[in-house]
Amino acid sequence: MNSISQADKLPMLDTTAALIPISIQNAASVQPFRQLTGHSKTIYSVSFSPNGALLASGSGDNTLRLWDVASGQATATLSASESAVGVVGFSPDGQTLGSGNIDSSVSIWDVKRGQLVTTLKGHTGFVSGLAFSPDGTLLATSASDKTIRLWDVKTWQLVATLGGHKGIVYKVAFSPDGKVLASGSADLTIRLWDVQSRQFIRMLRGSANEVTAIAFSPDGKILASGGQDKKVRLWNVSDGHLITTLNTFNDVIFGVAFTPDSSVLATSSADGTIQLWDVSTSKSLVTLKTAPTAGSTTPDPATSLSFNAKGTLLASGSGTGAITLWAVGQFF
Repeated sequence: MNSISQADKLPMLDTTAALIPISIQNAASVQPFRQLTGHSKTIYSVSFSPNGALLASGSGDNTLRLWDVASGQATATLSASESAVGVVGFSPDGQTLGSGNIDSSVSIWDVKRGQLVTTLKGHTGFVSGLAFSPDGTLLATSASDKTIRLWDVKTWQLVATLGGHKGIVYKVAFSPDGKVLASGSADLTIRLWDVQSRQFIRMLRGSANEVTAIAFSPDGKILASGGQDKKVRLWNVSDGHLITTLNTFNDVIFGVAFTPDSSVLATSSADGTIQLWDVSTSKSLVTLKTAPTAGSTTPDPATSLSFNAKGTLLASGSGTGAITLWAVGQFF
């Protein structure tokens, strides 16, 4: 099933065109810019389109939504299965959207039409990781079946299955040059793979618990990882050595994301905080706190993160189904 629906009209607080990139110098001035509401359960994944005009969100309410970023309106509510949507991601040209589902399927969507193109089947467990290669020729998916699968985007045929992890493979990410694929797993490791040969390169060890979030810096030099040991680690991609460990968190790390210039790292945690870090010094620049859940003083867990291409907006998902867009300025 897929359907088109619109959320209630949201107030226009500012135009996104007037926003400035989030940086080391202005991180302390980052504030909530707009909240997107409509999902009824946890947001597992958020992803900006390459041009920043759209935001996709996947939720435990069995739907994914497309949002017009400039207006804050939901332009489409899509559902291909009666199961939660664990991960979403756009192709590099922005024309295709992939979504990984708890029922082990992967849905491929035509963004312009809001229609289902095809369903990829092969995983035997819930799909939690999904990423398109930078050149748009491959789609990588990962699941609780402990495997990574590579799909040919032209034919949507399975071209490779990468095995070796001993636990759920939570996330996958391509390096900016498309030569390396990283995978983070419940087996406490990160594996790096050669995309062309499909061969294992090296293993990154150091986490004391499951690795639930990974992201390459846009310059390709650093891989950030976070997990259930409540720590974020920065790794040197070229040789695999650990650069530093960030350990000021009180709960599981759900998201890591870099600004386009690789200078600032955003992290999100189940403790309800989003922190912005100076990558060069490993110092925290600001801690942003989610609003407490209704009728409670407990912060709403901060889940997935995504920066837009300009670095002017940071999107964060939440445990209650709300999405917050963060930007530099004062909006409320």
